[in-house]
Amino acid sequence: MKKISIFFLSFILFFNIIFTAHSTDNIVFLDLNRVIKESKPGASLIKKFEDIKKKNIDFFISSEKMLKDEELKIISQKKMLSNEVYKSKIVEFQNKVSKYNFEKSQKLKNFDIDKVKSYEKMMNLITPILTEIAEQNSYLMIFKKESLIIGKTELDITNDVIIVVNKKIDNVK
Repeated sequence: MKKISIFFLSFILFFNIIFTAHSTDNIVFLDLNRVIKESKPGASLIKKFEDIKKKNIDFFISSEKMLKDEELKIISQKKMLSNEVYKSKIVEFQNKVSKYNFEKSQKLKNFDIDKVKSYEKMMNLITPILTEIAEQNSYLMIFKKESLIIGKTELDITNDVIIVVNKKIDNVK
């Protein structure tokens, strides 16, 4: 019985040493944020949403300026208009403001939804690439750089992933 215990303990110790020595070479990490920022499809996705955001901001600024001008016009006409007409213009203006606020919130909400969906599509396209890279290089695990405290730079595969992503993914819609 004692021989079996010693054999079993030796076997576990031996297996643990081999696995530990083998696994450190096969665990790598990558910076997903950098992959998205520096890869062609990721950069075009970022540019697309920056352009949409800029157009939305320009639209909001011009709409708010028009509403402000209309408000000032109504206020300036207060003494010239009858009380009923003035109140009706105020109510009409308030309805315009409410409609604008609703449209603005819908536009912002749709922007956020589209952005999340596009980044999810990008990640769904990157995941098989990471699986392929892991299989080709016999990587046991690929960690996100954001999850690590410290790691050897030789274990960073970000540049390799960017190259493959640029080759395999044309664009994300």
